[in-house]
Amino acid sequence: MNNSSQSSENKYSVNTNSSPWNALQDGSRKSAFLPYKASVTVLTNLQRGNTKAQTSIIGTEELNFHQRAAQGDLTIKDIEQEENIELFDDDGLTPLMWASAYGQYPIVDALLHSSVGVDVENPKGQTALLFAAFGGYHEVVRLLVSEGADVNHRDQCGNTALIYAATGNNPHTTNELLSKNADFTIVNNFGDSAYSVAVKKQNFVVQQVIENHIISLLVGNT
Repeated sequence: MNNSSQSSENKYSVNTNSSPWNALQDGSRKSAFLPYKASVTVLTNLQRGNTKAQTSIIGTEELNFHQRAAQGDLTIKDIEQEENIELFDDDGLTPLMWASAYGQYPIVDALLHSSVGVDVENPKGQTALLFAAFGGYHEVVRLLVSEGADVNHRDQCGNTALIYAATGNNPHTTNELLSKNADFTIVNNFGDSAYSVAVKKQNFVVQQVIENHIISLLVGNT
């Protein structure tokens, strides 16, 4: 299966710092919530777009269920035969979180139809929706919300999917979340909202999307 037609512009890195993530900090602290390790692994190759080149060296039979979910290499039969499709891996992530983080729409859809919990949280309070929002996979975001994902769920630092989308500089995802009644007034534990994050990070298109949404609400109430 192929990735969603929309690809993330963000580069993923690792953070070994266990401190809470601040949406406005860059570098390794910014990447605390990303499901990627620093070592040269199959997942690092996925990140770099080198999966085709690695096919002859590392076959899919060497990938675990979570990694195959990230790569988009699961069948309905694979999912049906997996004993625990909500199992957390060593990174504290479920297959649904991996698939959502990589924008694997067909895998996300298949997992949801296998009755996985759409709002299952990892130890940091993150859900599949937050990972999809940061990656900019608005179609996956739409799917997760349609299946009951809490659009205003907050991680342990108070960040919502909208704040993740603003941090990732993803205007389409921001618009998608706002259209699904995401609360743009929510502030995280650091006192930042999705709008203030967009302003401070100079994510101007995201900023404009939020401003246009606010204007439309004001006009509608006049």
